[in-house]
Amino acid sequence: MIFLQPWVLWFLLFLLVPIIVHLFNFQKPKKLLFSNIQFVKEVEKVVTQRVKLKQWLLLIARLLAVASLVLAFANPVIPFQKNVNEISGQRSVIVLIDNSLSMSASNPKGQYLDQAKFIAKEIIKSYDNTDEFQVQTTGKLRLNTGFIRKNEAMESILEVGFHQNRFTYKKFVEIIPFLFQNASSPNRSIYFISDFQKSTFLEEVTEKKWSEDYKVHFVPICKETFKNVFITDIEPETNIFEKGKPVNLKVTIQNLSDEKIPKLPIQTEVNGKIVAISSESLEPNETKSISISYTVQENGWQKAKISLEDYPIQFDNVRYFSYYVAEKHPILLVKGSENSVYLEKFLKEVTDNFDLKVVNSYELSNENLKDFEVLVLLGIKELSNGNAYRINEWVKQGGGLLFFPHDDMNIKEIQNLYDQMQLGVWKSPQILTDKVNMESPDIDRPFFKDIFLPKTKNAVFESPNFKKIYTFQPNKESIHQVIIQLKNQEPLLVQSRVQSGLVFSFTFFPSLSWSDVVTHSIFAPLIYKSLWLASNAQKWFLKMPIGQSEIYKIPSSSKNLVKLKKDNKEWIPEQYPQSGIISLNFNKLDIDPGNYALVQGDSTYVYIGFNLPITESDLTPAPSEFLNQNGLVLDTNTNVLMQSIQQTESGIPLWKYFLIFCLLMLFSETFILKFIR
Repeated sequence: MIFLQPWVLWFLLFLLVPIIVHLFNFQKPKKLLFSNIQFVKEVEKVVTQRVKLKQWLLLIARLLAVASLVLAFANPVIPFQKNVNEISGQRSVIVLIDNSLSMSASNPKGQYLDQAKFIAKEIIKSYDNTDEFQVQTTGKLRLNTGFIRKNEAMESILEVGFHQNRFTYKKFVEIIPFLFQNASSPNRSIYFISDFQKSTFLEEVTEKKWSEDYKVHFVPICKETFKNVFITDIEPETNIFEKGKPVNLKVTIQNLSDEKIPKLPIQTEVNGKIVAISSESLEPNETKSISISYTVQENGWQKAKISLEDYPIQFDNVRYFSYYVAEKHPILLVKGSENSVYLEKFLKEVTDNFDLKVVNSYELSNENLKDFEVLVLLGIKELSNGNAYRINEWVKQGGGLLFFPHDDMNIKEIQNLYDQMQLGVWKSPQILTDKVNMESPDIDRPFFKDIFLPKTKNAVFESPNFKKIYTFQPNKESIHQVIIQLKNQEPLLVQSRVQSGLVFSFTFFPSLSWSDVVTHSIFAPLIYKSLWLASNAQKWFLKMPIGQSEIYKIPSSSKNLVKLKKDNKEWIPEQYPQSGIISLNFNKLDIDPGNYALVQGDSTYVYIGFNLPITESDLTPAPSEFLNQNGLVLDTNTNVLMQSIQQTESGIPLWKYFLIFCLLMLFSETFILKFIR
């Protein structure tokens, strides 16, 4: 036991007063005339003993009453800490408030964030004016910052608003030493007020134990799980977006509740116009994928959103996305010495979607590849080191390449390009003397989506004949897939990813001297889909979670800052320019969900739909066992909270018991005076 106000113990000197009164009788005896004292002498001995006993009992009661009163005012406690010196003196206190959007949920006590701010004030009130404080939020952590006075901390709580950021238990463990770096007191406490979502807080868990230098307190706002319905994903079922053509979206909805949701309203908007309205019913705890269809009404960037009507949790009712509908895609066709009548005729007949420019191979050096979305190398024999380097850099920045080999091409020079892109190895062409048929294409592949009708029973694929092909061995470490191949597993078309770009490697030249595939029904769909996918695929469907470190790259050599824009407001993301590419990181931006324009100078690169991470929508709290194992869990009831703080900071208070004992001694004194003769 220790005393928080030890100076009060000086008042124990007043115990000398009743002792002095007891030892020295200051009253003068009075003379009484009495006729006979014979009987008095007989009882004198007995009476004297009783009087002395009564006086000693009164003295003990009075001494104990005064001592108990003094000890009560000295504020005695039984400390929890091993180091008793930490009980007294200045304290360094940090109040960490979860201000993520999940804190916009509410219960009968009100909105979670409002409750958290009220509790934060009560925590600070329970400390002395000599203590120092920090008020931190999960959305805007300020490391290595200074501490402030009590009144300043109370005012800073009023400024706390919503800000989305990824905050896990692992991050909580890691930041504590940095938050206390400027603390002037060894007595350090941190209070984390949150809804402690299991899906976010426990997303990353570390085995690191708390240092004994810190007292960690968890204040859970709500221990209940609220029902919530939200959109988990939006993916296009259509890979080709054209004006006047239908768009099919696969929308996944999750019902996190034990109740059935009947006829949930769903609305789709594009560029501020409602394009689709529907309703869906969901069973308890069901995850359901639905299809939403509408017609593209205009070219250019389509800023879209899909919204639900779900109450009372509304912060995640809307999901944003964007995609690009080009009027025409610019294509550069570079020809070698041998012409392909079939391919050139096809490209010229699809001018409604593609803007074609044709040059000879020796003119490639004069073309600016950044003016085109797709480059078609058709039967070129040679490729200089300079052009190979330019093509590689252009593809990495999002360009699309279609390559058709020539009979007499310089394999070494072509291989130089493929080595830079790390795609695979070209070998000499082979003459197919024996009839080798093409394997029936797997029309369930994403490549063939929107090309063929669904498989019909007993459908027969009539294979084209191939007379000659190049042998191409894809790099096993590259991101690639074989689109079509011969039945002997020799690839005919390989799709490969090179950073932001796509490469389609054909192992045959499109002419009848190589194969009759050019007159087959599969030829046009193969070329058409390859061109569509190659035409800047990074541009056509964009959505990104807020607060997560996803790097987005744009091709640019400009020194102007890249900015996000929305509603006449601007945000500047972290950006790292290197070799004509700017890498962008949006995780530290203070933005709300919505569609944002990514601009540099007067140029708009893309529109990006930013959304809350899906984990924010799962309001299931972390297990109480986990919190109890890693800190002290406090109740949100104000009286209980204040008592818990006093006990954790000072110890178990004993002043009440001393005060009660004082009253008992005063009662004992009255009893002795009245009943003991």
